[in-house]
Amino acid sequence: MAARKKRAAKSSEDSEEEQSRRQRFQAILLADNFTTKLLPLTLERPNVLLPLVNVPMIDYTLAWLESAGLEEVFVFCSTQVIDYLNNSGWYSHKDFTVKTIESPHKSTSAGDALRYIYEQQIDTSQIQDDDFVLVSGGIVSNMPLTQLIQEHRDRKKKDDKAIMTMVITDHQFFIGVNPLTKQLLYYNEDKIFLDTSLMDRNPSVLLCSDMQDCYIDICSLEMLSHFVDNCDYQHLRCDFVEGVLADDITGFKIFTHEISSCYAARIENFRSYDMVSKDIIQRRTFPYVPDMKLSGNCSLKLGRQGSYKASDAIRSPSVHVGDSSVIGHAKKIGSGAKILNSDHITHCAGAIFYSMMKLAADTPHSSDINLYKNTASIITRWKGLLGFYVKQIDEQIEVISRLEEMCQESAHELGPLFAHIYNIIRFMYEQENDNLQEVAILRWADEKAGADESDKVYLKQCEPFITWLKETSDDEDD
Repeated sequence: MAARKKRAAKSSEDSEEEQSRRQRFQAILLADNFTTKLLPLTLERPNVLLPLVNVPMIDYTLAWLESAGLEEVFVFCSTQVIDYLNNSGWYSHKDFTVKTIESPHKSTSAGDALRYIYEQQIDTSQIQDDDFVLVSGGIVSNMPLTQLIQEHRDRKKKDDKAIMTMVITDHQFFIGVNPLTKQLLYYNEDKIFLDTSLMDRNPSVLLCSDMQDCYIDICSLEMLSHFVDNCDYQHLRCDFVEGVLADDITGFKIFTHEISSCYAARIENFRSYDMVSKDIIQRRTFPYVPDMKLSGNCSLKLGRQGSYKASDAIRSPSVHVGDSSVIGHAKKIGSGAKILNSDHITHCAGAIFYSMMKLAADTPHSSDINLYKNTASIITRWKGLLGFYVKQIDEQIEVISRLEEMCQESAHELGPLFAHIYNIIRFMYEQENDNLQEVAILRWADEKAGADESDKVYLKQCEPFITWLKETSDDEDD
């Protein structure tokens, strides 16, 4: 009798292991536009088709999912993306299936998309497993996924309320995590407002203000049904995640998985577009680098000083190519040209601000003081135009970053202007239309805090003003 029980138990364990091996690794890729942060580039095409070092963003995401062990990906997208995939090589990959779900016109948010996918799932049962990977468009990563998926499944066997595991890495947003179980207890992307009752309910809480949400999630099907039950949920984080954390009735739980040795980033605005472009060129995203062939795209050849050139690109011998530059497919560069940092993606705000500073430098002046007065006059004259493009904090930080870049890259042409970088930032802050807000300046300073000393030259110029802003903010809080 005991022997039969042991054999039955072993048979049950073998059956579970075999079932685990049979489970397919599936993913949902939300490849539709749900934000306006990349306007005007996305007026004519979706963000996932924007070029990222000469390759559409979606190719980086699909290549990563394939190499990470995913076998089937459902792409929720517009007809433009479907047309691109039809003409690409993604449908012919062995052991990696790409299927599309056309976005209905009424879908204007991630919540609408997930509710529609759930309805399709009920009708077709395309998602065959209880767990799947959910990623947003514009993800570039090289992290492995199979072990993380298995960890999520093992956790759910012990606790059926564990419906999501979020991938996080070092950056800047505020969370509270149980340090032992990694359960997410608090989440806020925008501001720190901590309910003291959280500490009462959870004596052991790890509070972090330097994390980045990668928008890579391991989810259970209950997550989709939760969106259906809450039809007002639109956003993945500020609605769903914060809603689950505040819900004491269902008891659903979200856990976190922190990565440190792998790369994962999401392109959601022009600053991250520029940052990820640079990371790809500087090979931080290996193996997804410019000299790797992705889908049907032509690979580039790595040259000296970290520059890349397509095999069919033509350039004159007198062309000067600087560090971290890319000459793409079928490009022809004439004699005497200079190519410097060609990967930079310049936002409208950055381009307008650069034009304003260039105009100030070109206006006749007899001294540095007169140059600053010219600058202040031009900023005042064109503040309405610039203000139209710096309504978001990220866009304001981009203007400050652009000011730094101009100082470093155009020292001979614009150098005298940057003796007044402190005055320029303060002048823009004190203007009535808030072209630079306090939170943007302080966040820029926080981002620079961990930089190399050589990268803090202009931050140090602004230290008295930043200290004054912090003290003023503290007084207001008191």
